[in-house]
Amino acid sequence: MAEKLGFRGEHLISKTIQITPQKSGDGRAHYVSVIVHQTKDGREVPDALEMGSGLTKKDGDKLVVDALVFSADLKGVVQKAFHNSGLAHHLQSEELPTDSRKTRRLFQKELKFFFAKVK
Repeated sequence: MAEKLGFRGEHLISKTIQITPQKSGDGRAHYVSVIVHQTKDGREVPDALEMGSGLTKKDGDKLVVDALVFSADLKGVVQKAFHNSGLAHHLQSEELPTDSRKTRRLFQKELKFFFAKVK
């Protein structure tokens, strides 16, 4: 997924916050990651955001997933977006158009989940 989102390199560094479905209030798992690169002097500098949410349900002995994943620049402009759905380990990944109102609305909703109190 990292490569689909436009992140390359074997040594991708990220700082991630994860919220479990039990604590999220909406029954979905949520995460936000700050993708960073390391400078020659060892400092970590932010490059981009990756965030998403997902819902996993049991269907008999199978797990069914419905998830959204976004990458954005540090100004909050969506660079890539995907809707992943289907059986766990056999997900169908649909790239969403980044210029659509629906994609921007879904991304803003995810941003507000983490940053609603930031002014």
